[in-house]
This record gives sequence, structure tokens and C-alpha cells, in this order.
Amino acid sequence: MKACLENQRYAGGWLRAVAIALSIAVVTILPTRLLAQEPPPITYERYDSAITVRDDGSFLVREIQQIRFDDVFQSAFAEIPFDLVNSIDAIQLYEGDQPYEPDSDQPGGFTAYRDGDIMAVEWSFTPTNPGDVRTFVLEYVVEGGLWVYPDEQIVEWRAVPADRSGIVVEESTITVTAPAGVTADQLQYTAYGPSYEATVDSNQVTFTATESLPDGVAFQVQVGMPATA
Repeated sequence: MKACLENQRYAGGWLRAVAIALSIAVVTILPTRLLAQEPPPITYERYDSAITVRDDGSFLVREIQQIRFDDVFQSAFAEIPFDLVNSIDAIQLYEGDQPYEPDSDQPGGFTAYRDGDIMAVEWSFTPTNPGDVRTFVLEYVVEGGLWVYPDEQIVEWRAVPADRSGIVVEESTITVTAPAGVTADQLQYTAYGPSYEATVDSNQVTFTATESLPDGVAFQVQVGMPATA
């Protein structure tokens, strides 16, 4: 994996956090002819993530997947590991701006449940046609996911997972927003995976991949900020 260093800043000793893995993938039963050699008939046109750190130390994750389907699909799932976090709460799912119904396995519905060391989210949607582009948004709150030290706190997240069942990500932008009151000069940041550009605006860092992500390449971001009182 490689990363562009031109816009990267970090202090000595800052990169102390262990990666928190997020695994999320769209799946269904593929036609037999596709299993042996052909690539999956799915492309992530965009795979973005917006992470907002709250004053209480929790952070809101909003995953936005713009997917081009080249076959018929009608279900998907996500897996959010509990490694290095206390809880995953307030799970919501949308298609575009339309909320999905919780605790439903019908099209337009989703279920979320703990399965060992992961939070599993499954949803159903009206069947796709080849060429369809659909946008799904998975939103949840992470409790106990920050790395907290006497003088700083760090949010680290694998916003795009490496294992995507062969699916390419064409474009990806990850934003991390610090609590109000944090200034740009107090932010330290880096990322791993694709080449990227990073920009800072007030209390927000934006990481933009400058190349596509083949399967096996994650987009992992790290932002440090002052510890809260």
C-alpha cells in the first residue's frame, strides 16, 4: 500500500493507535458463470465516509456507497467489528434520503444484530437492473472508539475495507470532523492505502483518494486532536 505524504502531518510518537477494522461489503449469490473467472458485476462508483467526533468522545460514522450494478441484486450486508470499541449504536440505513425500516427483511427494510465479535447489518431492496446506480447510506455511533491520552485523542478508522470481494472503488473521500473549538493548527493527520490529498478547513480534515482502490487496498485515516477536559 502507498500514501501521498505531501499534505501529511504528524508529531513524533503520535502514531500510537492500532487500526480499527471496518468491513462492509455488498453481497448476493452470483451466477455460477461469474464465480470462476469474471469480476463481480458491481462497482463502487463512490465509497465515502464522514466521521464526526462528539464532545463526549463518541463519534458518528456515515458510510455512503454509490454502487453501479451490472446484474440483478436485491440484498446486502455489512459487518462492523467490535474490536477496540465498546459499542455500536443508533444504526440507521438509507437509500439516498429514504430511511429503511428497522427490524424488517422486506425490500426497504434492514436488520441489525450482534454476531460474536461483529455487528451484522443486513438489508433488502427492490431488485436492480443492469446499469442501475443506487446509493446506500449506513449510519451508526461508535462508543469507546477513540484513543485517549493525557494530551491528545486520536480517531483511527478503516473507512474503506481492504476485503471487498473483488469489488473496485473508483472514487473515495473521507472526512473527519473534530469537536467545535478545535482549530486547524491543532489537528494532526495521516492516511494509508491509496495515494491521496488531504485538506484542512477549520476543524475538519478531508482525505481524497487520487487513484482507484482495487480489492485488497483499504483507505485508513487517522486524525489527532487535543484531549477534551
